[in-house]
Amino acid sequence: MHRALCLVVMGFACACASRTTAGAPAEPNTDISSGNDNMARCAAVADSVRATTNTADLPIAVPRGRPAIPIPRSGPTGEVRTTFLVDPLGKAVRGTVVSTGATDPEFRRAMEELILRTPFRPPVVSGCPSWGLGDFRVRSELRSR
Repeated sequence: MHRALCLVVMGFACACASRTTAGAPAEPNTDISSGNDNMARCAAVADSVRATTNTADLPIAVPRGRPAIPIPRSGPTGEVRTTFLVDPLGKAVRGTVVSTGATDPEFRRAMEELILRTPFRPPVVSGCPSWGLGDFRVRSELRSR
């Protein structure tokens, strides 16, 4: 007797662009002594990155914590890739979420909702949080036991 087991594996690309040389995550410049000047500088850095960088070439933003990935109701679907923009505040931008490989519309909607409510660690450029690219890959497969 064989029973079906649906295995869901979630992955996301590492945020190599936002790491220091020691490998520890770079932290945004939060020096409050410079106040509004620092906020204006960081806003200019983020705007510059967004204006001059191809979306596909943006540094990767990673989720804070481990989001609970939905399981496709229609069973195994192979790999589903969901990409989206993450703003400097660490929020996915509605309207930029694109899923490929998903045949189940409910699963695609569930992934979009998950991404929109998940906080992200935006990449750091010149000591400032910046625009990033989110890249979730979910692979489900059928295994018999």
